[in-house]
Amino acid sequence: MLNLFLGGLKSQTKLMLDASAGGNIRWKTPEDAHELIENMAANDNEVQSERAQFQQKGVLQLQTQDALLA
Repeated sequence: MLNLFLGGLKSQTKLMLDASAGGNIRWKTPEDAHELIENMAANDNEVQSERAQFQQKGVLQLQTQDALLA
């Protein structure tokens, strides 16, 4: 199943998984690979929810440099 999952990923995602695995993720046991993927997914969800907390819908927040350039 792991090979099917990895086969369906984009190359950039595979590179991130390999980097997180410290080498080719296919060298990991299925249990280790599953744990790594679960941890990465959990971290990604946390980052997205943090971004949502800081931005209000309909409000564009500019950095000082962007405001000066505008």
